[in-house]
Parts: sequence; structure tokens; C-alpha cells
Amino acid sequence: MSPVQYLLMSSIGLLLFWLYYYVFLRGKTFFVMNRWYLIGALAISLTVPLASLFITAEQLPAAISTVSTLSGSSSLGITEISREWGEMNTSKSLWSVVIPAVYILIAILLMARLVWGIRSAFFMVKQSEKLLIHGQEVYANAKIKEPISLFNRIYIPSSWKENVPYEIILHEKEHINKKHFIDLVLIELSIIIFWFNPVIYQLKKAIRINLEYLADRQVILQGGDLLAYQSLLVSQSLESSNRYPITTNFAAPLKNRISMMNKTKTRNWVRLVIVGALPLAAALLAMNTRPEVKAPILEFAEPLTNLIVEENRPSGWPVQIPSVIKITSTFGERMHPLLKEKRHHDGVDLQAKEGTPVYATADGVIEIAKFDYFRGYYVQIKHGDKYATQYAHMQNFVVMQNQRVFKDQLIGYVGNTGQSIGSHLHYEIHEDGKPVDPKLTLEGC
Repeated sequence: MSPVQYLLMSSIGLLLFWLYYYVFLRGKTFFVMNRWYLIGALAISLTVPLASLFITAEQLPAAISTVSTLSGSSSLGITEISREWGEMNTSKSLWSVVIPAVYILIAILLMARLVWGIRSAFFMVKQSEKLLIHGQEVYANAKIKEPISLFNRIYIPSSWKENVPYEIILHEKEHINKKHFIDLVLIELSIIIFWFNPVIYQLKKAIRINLEYLADRQVILQGGDLLAYQSLLVSQSLESSNRYPITTNFAAPLKNRISMMNKTKTRNWVRLVIVGALPLAAALLAMNTRPEVKAPILEFAEPLTNLIVEENRPSGWPVQIPSVIKITSTFGERMHPLLKEKRHHDGVDLQAKEGTPVYATADGVIEIAKFDYFRGYYVQIKHGDKYATQYAHMQNFVVMQNQRVFKDQLIGYVGNTGQSIGSHLHYEIHEDGKPVDPKLTLEGC
């Protein structure tokens, strides 16, 4: 999976989970449940798209039977296809350089902002006066205008030292006791990756306000005066100036918090609505592991993907490493085992047992899937304008011509067909229409 595909599939997950939260959970008083839902939505959206790296093709259903492919396959030979590739324009567009550069630059700036904020947070301790107020350690600082909690410390304006309302201490104490800063750090790290996605900022807003709901509720449960507390919120909202991305802010946002404090508690049976999020997780997993679900999504986004990433270079092994007994023939001049004459070998021969699964080494489209007297059952995949791969002497294949396939997708099985003297896979890579040594891309060689 390319970085662009990862960002796309993760963004779909973020959108689905946020929409579900907005429609079904946003107005409920299940603040603890909502906290874990929002953090779980981030974790699932960021990790599930990586599932295809750990779920092997044998665990997925074969895309197509081989029976119907033999009669209708293309008759173009490798040299004809290579000639066509060689004539194509393979120069990288300006966009494929500019867009990744802009993405990386903004991500670096956001990371620097986060690091600077964390650094400033630790330096605030040295610039603050340590006090004990209402039985709680508090740090008075002249540079802030409203109470904040930062990691495991509470900060107040220096001018408040003589008069700190008890409700403020309760509020900020809840933030530090329940480690709310972890949620804030996670969302800030996510923004570094998905800064271009407006959904991530909606999730950030939802996470921050839900943390305030949790702290507000604790103030009320600990005996804080509701009217006095709400009046305090109103007065402090006028002075709010939070400069640190990973701090909780006592005074904001105001309207929703007062409304939620006055809201009737949601009935417990409504908690069952969280079960509806399970199909979302299952759908996201299917989008990333089932070719029949994943293909239409990536095909729809292909114009954008091609704009940003033009080169789709094959990499890794076409068979799993433990299955390879040895490389019996390398790229270059060799004595042909049957013709007994020196010929150039355009690929590598990977000795493996018959029936060993064969995988595509990059995303692409099946150019050829047929039986050939010389190559036996073989598949040829076009990976954009620059690269192509070929897999020959297979026992059979499970793809068909013009089918879209993805890296690490099952395409066939090792065999001993065509002009072959033993069970093996002949594997070729063509770059700009010319064969190149595949061994350079085989990890671990």
C-alpha cells in the first residue's frame, strides 16, 4: 500500500467514525464512553489500513477463477508490450514533486509546533511559582490569563494567587487525574499526518469539548455550586487565550458546556447505540483487505493517486521468503538449461514447491494471463507507465486480463509448466520497456 492509498483509506475511516459520532453520540451525556469512542476512532482509522500488510492473500477469497481466462486472453508478446511501454512518456509531472513536498513541509512545521509547545510546557515550571491551594499543588504564572492544565500540573494566572475558586481546582484536577493530555497529544499527532483533512479538525473539536464535559461533570459531582460555576465560566471566557495545543482550557467552548450541564441525563439503555460502530470497523477492515471492496475505491481515486505518485515500482518477493528454496538462475547471460546455448536471462528463477502462492509485487492491471508454450501459465502486470512484471511457469493463476490487482494480492501458484525442468517461478521486472535485475528489489537478497 502506497502512502497516498494509506492516507485515503484512513481518511475514509475518520469520516465514517466522525459522522457516526455526530449523528448518534454527540448530544448524549455518556462522556466517558464518548471519550473512548473518539480515541478508538482515531486508533482504528490509523491502524486498520495497515491490515493488508499482515493478512496474507491465502486468507482472502480468490478474485477470479482461472477457467474463463484461458480462451479470451491477449495474444500480445512481451516484446510488443515492452515496445509500447518504451514509447510512453514516463517523465514525472510537476505535481508529483510539488504536492508531496508541500505535504511534508506542512507536516514538519506542525511537528515543530507541537515539539515547541511541549518544550514550552516544561519550561513553564521554572517560570512559575509553586503554591498549595485547596489542598492541590498549583503553579502561578504571569504569562497566562486563564487556568490551564498541562500534563500533570495546574497553572493559574499570577494575579489569582489570593483568590482561586474551588471549582477551578476541581475542574483542572479532573483533567490531570484522568490523563486527558494523552487525548490531546494523540489528536495533535494525527493532525500532523492528516492536516489536509477537515474531518480531523472536527474530531479535535469533539475530543476537546468532551474532555471539558468530563471535568464539568466532576465539579458538579464534587459539590460545586452550579450557578456560581457557570458564572465563572462566562467571566473567564472573555479572557481566554490558550496558546498551547496540548492544554485543556477552562473557559472554552462556553455555550455547549453550559447547555450540557443543564441537560437531563441520557437513559442508560441508549448506550447500546455504540454497538452500531462495530459495522463501521468491519467495513473499514473489508475496504483494506478484500480486493472486491478495495478496488472500486482506489480506482475512483486513481486520478489523484497518479497525479501525486507516478512511479509504482515493484518491490519485495513474489513468493513468501520461507517458501523459496534458492535462486536457481540469476539475471544476465547464462547457459539455457534446455537449448544448451548462451542466452540472456531477463529475470530470476525462484525455486519453490509446486502450489506455493505467488503475489503481485506492486499495484497494477493484468496485461496478460494465459498459457504459453514457452512460459507455461504466466501473468504479466502493468504497473503504471514505467514498470511491468511477469510471473511465468506457474501451476495456474487466479486473475484475468484487465483485472486490477494490488501489491501482495494472490495471482497464482508456483508450478512446472512450459519449458521448465523443475518447480520454480520465473520473475521479471521491466522498467521503461527494458528488463532490469529483479534481485535489486528482493528484500533480504
